[in-house]
Parts: sequence; C-alpha cells; structure tokens
Amino acid sequence: MAGQVLCRWHPVPVDHLSVQVRPTLAGDSPAIKRLAVATGLMTEDEAEGFASDVESADSAEAIWACAITSDGDVVGAAYGAREAFSDGVWNLLFIAVDPDVQSRGTGSRLLHWIEDRLAGTATALVIDTSGQDAFAATRSFYTKHQYRQVGVIPDYYGLGDSKTTFWRSFRTVTG
Repeated sequence: MAGQVLCRWHPVPVDHLSVQVRPTLAGDSPAIKRLAVATGLMTEDEAEGFASDVESADSAEAIWACAITSDGDVVGAAYGAREAFSDGVWNLLFIAVDPDVQSRGTGSRLLHWIEDRLAGTATALVIDTSGQDAFAATRSFYTKHQYRQVGVIPDYYGLGDSKTTFWRSFRTVTG
C-alpha cells in the first residue's frame, strides 16, 4: 500500500501524485474556465459566466475545490451545491481535470476531497452526466467510486443525449 491513500468514504486506492487539493481562491476563476473549455465540458461562451462565484468557495450551500501542482498550476476543479428541498443531499455539478493529467488520480482526489468536506453534513451526493459514448469513461469513474446509477432521462441535454444520474449515500446504518 505504499504510495497510496485510502480515504474515509472509499476503499478505492488513490495514487499519490504531486497534486494537492484545496479550496478555490478568487484568482482561480480563469484557470477553472480554461479547464471547462479544455475538457470539452463547455464552450468558451458557456465558460464565460462560469466560476464567477469562486470567492464563496465553502459555504452552507456550495463548495469549490482545485487540484494544484507543486508549481501552483490548477490542473483540476470541482463544484458542488446543496440540493434545495432535500434532506442534506448535495449535487456535484462540475468536475474537470486537465487532459494532460487525466487518469492519474487527480479526479479521484478531487472527488474524495469533496466527499470528506461534506462528511457529517451531507446525506448523499448526486452526480449527473451525459449518456453519450464519449462519456463512458466518466460513468465508469463514478461506478468505480461506489456511485450507483439511479436514473436516465432520455434526450435531456439534446436529441440522443440522455442525462445519467449517479447517487451515493453517506448515511450510516446504526443497529
């Protein structure tokens, strides 16, 4: 197990990289926008208004995180928000990793950081993604991290592009 970290909510080992996860800072907004475009999650126009509320990195309603290299470069980001009218359910609305460092544990570290930050307050985390073939690896990523696919809404994002919803409970069963 040397060189690996096991996080509280997940038995999936995370490869130790020289990437640290921290709350976002106001100056991270341009890098987060670049990540959104570089990963193909957003167009430049869509990314323009995105990440403008990064200053409220941690609040009762929202959480932002950045993965940074030892040089301070932002190579990943995640954003979650509390679901209104729910019993402590949060939604991971955005997670992106620079294409040059994907599949090296950065996404896992971001997800685990968000989960650990929500520990004790969140009852579950919901994640929505596309059902298109191009997102097959994304869906596998969530399954690997013990998220269960709980729904599909056909044509949600457009004709032939379903919304696939994953869910993971953080509730503990007491005897």
